[in-house]
Amino acid sequence: MNLRLFSSTRAIDLLLLLACIVGFFLLISEQSHLSQRQLLYKGITSRYGEMDVGDETDFVVKYVPSNSPHGFSWRVFCPANLQVQREAWSGATNSSSEANALFTNSSSKEIYHSVSFEFLEGYCQANVSGMGGSTTHKFGSVQLGLFLESHWTELKFELLGSDGPVRISSEQTVPLFNMQIPDSLRDTFEREVDEVFREDFQENSLFQIWFGTPAAFAGQNGETNP
Repeated sequence: MNLRLFSSTRAIDLLLLLACIVGFFLLISEQSHLSQRQLLYKGITSRYGEMDVGDETDFVVKYVPSNSPHGFSWRVFCPANLQVQREAWSGATNSSSEANALFTNSSSKEIYHSVSFEFLEGYCQANVSGMGGSTTHKFGSVQLGLFLESHWTELKFELLGSDGPVRISSEQTVPLFNMQIPDSLRDTFEREVDEVFREDFQENSLFQIWFGTPAAFAGQNGETNP
């Protein structure tokens, strides 16, 4: 009886130790990621200065150039005590693969937000980072990945805040990023990518990122995207 009790206690101790070790490494990883983002933000503010947000009850978005040839970045001021929802998807509708995130700001702060595209073994992968953490979206076709890589400079990009800071109320959902096939490239797209891989791209939109409060997204139900 005592032997069984000893074995059970030892097993519990080992499980607790394992949980502590895993938690420690997750904490170190998160702190490292946060530290990198803080350094990046410090570099942005030293180069471009602080954003003048004025009334702190609204979101303020400003596009900033990225060092990556396939990357895009923004400075986003988020009001305090608001939940913020981010949705990203490929295709013209969010019925295709999604990468969503949700977070709450306890205090007013500026967040560095980015999306970068990688081309790995023919596939294209979108890495979205910032509001709500990081998410990854992989386009599910080598043909599509090769098309995007080959015609990258011919694609159309709509970037919120590229003409200066944009103020957004908490009642709105807005497209932060929209990557599109221009009409001039549509025939090439249909020629280089098989029809089965074009089903989610009947319209010209390839990849979108939207953000707003959950209440604002809920208000979009039954309407057009998002």
